[in-house]
Amino acid sequence: AAHARYVNDPIFAKVLAHPNDHKLFAVHDELIWHKTTSQMEVLCIPHVKVDDQSLTEIIIDEGHTVTVLNARHTGDYVHHWYWWPDIGKEIA
Repeated sequence: AAHARYVNDPIFAKVLAHPNDHKLFAVHDELIWHKTTSQMEVLCIPHVKVDDQSLTEIIIDEGHTVTVLNARHTGDYVHHWYWWPDIGKEIA
């Protein structure tokens, strides 16, 4: 299911088409991972709607729940596990 969403995302479609050209990304089991500065791999999230809410909004909401509504900790939590192109703007 995630693979189909990546194909329709303008950035991630390029990564899938030419993974060797995108050194900050890796593809494992049809999922795209972003390589962080600490060499960890975090899951890439495509822009997609789930019941009229973006998947990134759902992840941020879950981050608030997990970190007991502390904005700084929410950002740290989400950055630890996920990446998408506008992540810095959406969590700020």
